[in-house]
Amino acid sequence: MKLLKLFVLVGTALLFSGCASTDNAAENTVKTPEIGVISGSEQLAATAAGKLIGNKVLEALSKNDYTLLNGLAIGNEGSQFTVERFNNLMKKVQGQGGISQYSYLGDLSMYPYHRMLWKVTFKNLEKSEVKAAMDVLFELHIAKVGDSYRAVGFGFRQ
Repeated sequence: MKLLKLFVLVGTALLFSGCASTDNAAENTVKTPEIGVISGSEQLAATAAGKLIGNKVLEALSKNDYTLLNGLAIGNEGSQFTVERFNNLMKKVQGQGGISQYSYLGDLSMYPYHRMLWKVTFKNLEKSEVKAAMDVLFELHIAKVGDSYRAVGFGFRQ
C-alpha cells in the first residue's frame, strides 16, 4: 500500500547541508554549526520552540500558505525550507486529500535532538480505494544551535 509513502523526513540534514562560514577574509572554510546538548533544564524551552514551529508548519500545509513560515527557526541561511521545497511537500499532502486536523502528542529527548510528534489526519480521498480519513505521525527534530533552538528536520511517518 503506497498511500502515504510521502517521505521519511524532509531534510533531516536540513541544517547541516550548505552551511558555509568564513573564519576570516583570507580563509574560506566550511563550518558545520555545532549542535549543543539540550539539558534537562532546557527541555521546556526546546519543547515550546518546537511546538511553535511544528504547529506553524502544519498550519501552513493545511492552508497552503508558505508565508506562515516566515521568521521561523527552520534550517539555516544556507539551507532554508524554500518555497520550492514547500510546494513539493504540498503536492504530496494534497495527493493524500489535504490535512483535516492535527494535534500535538508529545516529545522524546534523543541526544542530541529533541524529537516531537503530532497526530495528523488527512481528509478522505474520494478517488481512493480506501474511502476513509487516515492518521499519520508528523515528526519534528529540534536541535540547540548556539543559544537558540532550530528545526533541523521534519516529515510524516506512516
